[in-house]
Amino acid sequence: MLRSGVCRSARGSTGSRSTSPRRSEQPYAAAVSSGTAGLHLLCVAAGVGPGDEVITSPYSFVASANCAIYEGATPVFADIDPHTLNLDPVAVEAAVTDRTRRWWRSDIFGYPSELDDLQRSASDAG
Repeated sequence: MLRSGVCRSARGSTGSRSTSPRRSEQPYAAAVSSGTAGLHLLCVAAGVGPGDEVITSPYSFVASANCAIYEGATPVFADIDPHTLNLDPVAVEAAVTDRTRRWWRSDIFGYPSELDDLQRSASDAG
């Protein structure tokens, strides 16, 4: 794919040729079969494991919680903002415990989460 710009499988092409492939300064990349697999890989890379808690949204696809469960962690649901339907930074801060390992968000319907506020809330809580 890196040379041709086309992702191929045994069944044929699953994508079109890219005329201007994006380059990254990252030394590695991983291709996965689905968003669920990507979230699971995120858990593995983040070191999430048994006894850990992962804060996520209750208003998202089930994979947001399942990927933590796959690694033996417990998903913790923080409330959402009623206007944006994204994670409420105040609720994330309230959900943080000494077992919280990570948190992740979903941008609902393409509306971006309040990432700066979420990072600040999680940092302030420990």
